[in-house]
This record gives sequence, structure tokens and C-alpha cells, in this order.
Amino acid sequence: MDVEQILREAIAARAPVALCYESTGSAPRTVHPHVLFRTSTGKICIDCYQVDGATSSGERIPDWRQMNLAKITEIEVLDDSFETAAGLNLGSPKYANGLLAHV
Repeated sequence: MDVEQILREAIAARAPVALCYESTGSAPRTVHPHVLFRTSTGKICIDCYQVDGATSSGERIPDWRQMNLAKITEIEVLDDSFETAAGLNLGSPKYANGLLAHV
């Protein structure tokens, strides 16, 4: 199963995922995936609420992150669930090119 399909299923189940992202090498992150969308340049990205793990810029955790699916190197759905994080705005202009899945 590819990364997009795994994230679609995790969003539908409101299941957290552990993933590794290109910018932090093999250091894992735990995120709550909320929105899968297409950017204006055609990239498929995920908006997620990161609750644990590495960050490339030392940003605070927990907080919102946008990640390009092409840069996710490993992914695993965790046996748990999450509630919608504060600050989710499905009407955001960044989703204008296509909401593919959302909580």
C-alpha cells in the first residue's frame, strides 16, 4: 500500500501515524493526520498535528505541520485514535486545489 492510501485510511479511522520525513532523516515523528490535499503546484500534502518526535527546525510540539507525501520515507499506522486538533480550518485557501481526504 502506498503512503497516500495509508494516510487516507488513517484519516478515516482518526488513527495516529508514526512516520519518518526526509528533512529529519530516520528520526520518527508521531502525527495526527487531518487533511490530505493537492497544492497549487500539484504536490500532494498532508496537514497533520505533530504530537511527538523530531522536527527539522526545532519548532514546538505539539503543533501543526504540512508535509509533502513524496518526502515521507517510512510510515506506520498506530493502534490508537485522536480527536480533531484545535485550529483546523477546512475553508483555508490552501485547500482550494483539492481536498482529497479530511477528518
